[in-house]
Amino acid sequence: MGFRPQGAPLAWIAALVGLLLRSVEAVQQAGLIWILPFVFVSSAFVPVNTLPDWLRAFADHQPVSLLMVAVRGLLLDQSDSSTIGQALVWCVGLLIVIIPLAVWAYGRRTAR
Repeated sequence: MGFRPQGAPLAWIAALVGLLLRSVEAVQQAGLIWILPFVFVSSAFVPVNTLPDWLRAFADHQPVSLLMVAVRGLLLDQSDSSTIGQALVWCVGLLIVIIPLAVWAYGRRTAR
């Protein structure tokens, strides 16, 4: 398969999805389905305070919103160390879950 584990963090997610699904079409669809709710219910496109209360609670604390706020703060020289820290914790936490799953899926796929 030519799998090399030195990929970027998003490559680990893509590797996991690619190893778990059998067709190219399924991988393409799965690559979008899991990220769309996080992107569209975040501060990427609209201010979070314009969302309904029940949706705002999710949007305020999910990784895409935190990452967007952290990047905007850094670009505008108005960074908030708390938001940057939370975004980094999300990134590291996701990697802690995804990397072992991708390695497990790779071992399972190559054992066949």
